[in-house]
Amino acid sequence: DWRAFVSGTSAGALSALALQPLDVLKTRLQVQDEVDARRARYAGAWRGARRIVAEEGARGLFAGTTPAVVGSAVSWGTYFAWYDAARTRYARASASATAASREGGDGSVVKGLPASVNALAATEVGLVTTVVTNPIWVVKTRLQLQRGGGAGVAGGAGERYAGFVDALVKIARK
Repeated sequence: DWRAFVSGTSAGALSALALQPLDVLKTRLQVQDEVDARRARYAGAWRGARRIVAEEGARGLFAGTTPAVVGSAVSWGTYFAWYDAARTRYARASASATAASREGGDGSVVKGLPASVNALAATEVGLVTTVVTNPIWVVKTRLQLQRGGGAGVAGGAGERYAGFVDALVKIARK
């Protein structure tokens, strides 16, 4: 259903945009290797955010925004649309489909399905969205770790990415 796709895409994009500074902080806190908190580059979320802003400007908190928004939009749009279609397909194939009632005029939402059918549909959709979006998440993480001017460490040996497409191309080449 196109409405499910549009709803998922919009919600995914807006939530990624709103939470991007927290995601950048989370990613940078996760990858720092310093065990001694006194020597850590990002000593907690608040001090980490202040350090990023001081060194990179407020734009540093939004490193990797494009792949985050694209990835969330694609992931949630695909999930919402594909899940409904998968449930309907499994409902038709299952023996309980004849007993299932339909809600709404378009018949897109199937009620009364066994939990196993819902789990199977969710698993299928989870696999599809993971395969489709994993390259996007790799790019997002690399851009979030790239310090200085909006995005620390790129693909290795000082390599820098100019943005989303540049990172996709360089990663694919390697």
